[in-house]
Amino acid sequence: MAELADSTPTEYTVDDIRLVSRYRHFGDDQGPSLEVFWSPDGRDWRKVARYDCFRMEPHRHIFHKDGRDERVVPWGEGGVDSAISATGRELHDGLGPLLTRGGYPEAMKQVRGGELDPVVEQSVADLRRRELTTS
Repeated sequence: MAELADSTPTEYTVDDIRLVSRYRHFGDDQGPSLEVFWSPDGRDWRKVARYDCFRMEPHRHIFHKDGRDERVVPWGEGGVDSAISATGRELHDGLGPLLTRGGYPEAMKQVRGGELDPVVEQSVADLRRRELTTS
């Protein structure tokens, strides 16, 4: 079942932000994952963050414009559910600071308050569903 989840990402797009949820395996670890993409022109999508809500080592990546991969471990207070909750909180509290930290301050102008809330809710619910169907 996990392999099916790996192969079927779900995309949620609002303006120039795209959230992609899937179930990932990495080494001995696995769990639901949410990738955040930003597009300056609606065609060229850049991965700016990934939330790996893994079972053994949940963590977050910020992919900087200069190519750096900033990995934050641990993510959440431990466990998949906590990592999913932390992901939802960060995205609800504001994607702008995350984009600015990654070197994309121009993206803040395109992220309007409240417009992402429905897709954040959908993507967080999808992460929870993916975890339940692969446990």
